[in-house]
Amino acid sequence: MHPIIDQCMIFAAGYGKRLKPLTDHTPKPLIPIGNTTCLDESIQKITKAGIKQVVVNTHHLAEQIHKHLENYPSIIISHEPEILETGGGLVNALPNFDQNKPILIVNGDIWWQDDKDPMLLQLMNAWDPNTMDILLLVVPKEIAIGYFAKGDYFLKPDQRLEYRGNHDSAPYIYGCVTIINPLIIQNNLPKKFSLKILFDQAESKDRLFGHVHDSAWGDIGGPKGLEDVRKEILS
Repeated sequence: MHPIIDQCMIFAAGYGKRLKPLTDHTPKPLIPIGNTTCLDESIQKITKAGIKQVVVNTHHLAEQIHKHLENYPSIIISHEPEILETGGGLVNALPNFDQNKPILIVNGDIWWQDDKDPMLLQLMNAWDPNTMDILLLVVPKEIAIGYFAKGDYFLKPDQRLEYRGNHDSAPYIYGCVTIINPLIIQNNLPKKFSLKILFDQAESKDRLFGHVHDSAWGDIGGPKGLEDVRKEILS
């Protein structure tokens, strides 16, 4: 077990609107990819990394995810009667965590391929609580499966991140895996908000860092991404 990071949240509450009509009947984290799902694949890799405390948030078609998670009796469910976005979902789940320790966050609609050293272990080993409030997995834009936008971040030589802002493009995308110090979360945030607000706050303090994953990574949030991730798994 990693000596510092031993708790994780998986985001599984979203509607998956870009994948309609598939997500009218199946929550996005449970859509099949290969012989598994993004949710199962993530749980397997999180468990393999030695993390014991796992919380999954739910909203859209929640009963299906609740039923599926009966296969993992130790996982805690943080149900949201109304959807709270990523930041609000994390705040809602905070009572399930030790808030004096960092939390690993994994989106429920991504897939990645590990190298010899698993990505999650690499990310956790890169975490430095003395200099970081948030550490993001970042992926080179040109190799990201299912991503077709301008990119998100520039990576400085010291591994600090700078958001794209007014630039036409940026070379790295946010890979939807995060380590965050929950002590930075303030009480004056809205009930529903995006984690990007916390990323921006950390960046303004020079405490937002990135760790590069340059192996296969995919986002199944849209039809093309889902199709290409399935092809990559079968290749």
